[in-house]
Amino acid sequence: MADSSTPDGATVIPARDVMDIDMIDTNTGELNTPDSNGTVPPKGRLIDLLANSAQYVPIFDRIVNYLEPEDLVVLRGVNRNLAYNAYPAALSTQWNINTALAKFFKDPKAFRNALGMASGCISGEFALHFLDRRTISSCKRLDIFVSRDDEDMTETIFDYLVAEGYNMVMNGHPRPWVRRKNYSMSRFDPTLHHIYITRTENSPVISILQGLQHTTALANIITSSHVYVPFAQSTFRLRRSYPYGDFEHPHEEACNALSIAKESGRSLRDNEFIEQDVPEELRSLDDGFTWTFPLNADDMEDPWQPEHVISSTTFAVTPDTTFRNLGTYHVDVEPITHVALQYEWAARECQVDLIKDRVHGCLVLELMTMPKESWPTAFLADFGVESFEAEAGAFDPPIWLDDLVLECLKAFKDGKVVV
Repeated sequence: MADSSTPDGATVIPARDVMDIDMIDTNTGELNTPDSNGTVPPKGRLIDLLANSAQYVPIFDRIVNYLEPEDLVVLRGVNRNLAYNAYPAALSTQWNINTALAKFFKDPKAFRNALGMASGCISGEFALHFLDRRTISSCKRLDIFVSRDDEDMTETIFDYLVAEGYNMVMNGHPRPWVRRKNYSMSRFDPTLHHIYITRTENSPVISILQGLQHTTALANIITSSHVYVPFAQSTFRLRRSYPYGDFEHPHEEACNALSIAKESGRSLRDNEFIEQDVPEELRSLDDGFTWTFPLNADDMEDPWQPEHVISSTTFAVTPDTTFRNLGTYHVDVEPITHVALQYEWAARECQVDLIKDRVHGCLVLELMTMPKESWPTAFLADFGVESFEAEAGAFDPPIWLDDLVLECLKAFKDGKVVV
């Protein structure tokens, strides 16, 4: 056998023993080898392997596993086949939510359906591990967020967890500023995973955006059907974590959040513009800065709250110097609730009253088409035609006006006058 060593002793692998991507037939997936006449079939291309993910599953998964999340997003703009085939395939294999949740639940789809019925979401350490494509088995904690205003929705989650074999234990470390209770739920075997349920003052999405997770790196949101990453650029491109929320009196949860962000490989930064006059940054959950993608929907029920209610959320980000020498960020987002709204929407504070005013005005117009004796008593006695403070549940409205909110939010984003 011929010596394959170089003069300095390094070993060279013979070229015939190396399987190059170009030696793969993109039609059959077989290795291209010369025929009896010495003719080698046409070479394949890397882009063909990616674009035909279903045909080359092992190769596709191996290649994609080396790409960062932002690289996978870029795939969509490289080639039409990549946009329609490779990117969706990468989402289903690299971010398989059912596989990830199987570490906590016997039936992940049933849990997701319960989460959707409760209009809840997942955030925190699990969400970051999931998006980083890290081994979920190393994550022992799952954080679930549900609104404290609806006991039935909370019970939906509780009942499911009990059926899964979890015990409920009261957690002694609530965060007074959000006025909610924590529940730590662990299986009968204390060595297994733990689930923390947070009952939020506003909707879970609003509360997380307002800073409930203390750091931008943990403010990722997983609903039953979608994933939202509001601070995708800093979290996944720059790999930085910025503080926001309540840091006036740092407590155990805030310190734990910073530790998780640091352990994930993010550098901890404070507000980099603390000495500058930086204008507020206007954002929404469907803008180009939010990374959003759908989760596998096979055998899934529609969530109680439609996806567009969440994705239309608008907010503003501003530097905050409230907490002495620590520069943080403040996110301006408030709930939009009204008796004529079926769902809780969210927008910047300066937009909320304008939208509620429009909703209330349209409700009054609807009532004016009805005999006055059929008007809700509560509307006449407590609110009147000039007040828009008729909150959800005050009475049964003759019509839902949620489409009007969506119309207003789109007009604000487009810079159009809301007439």
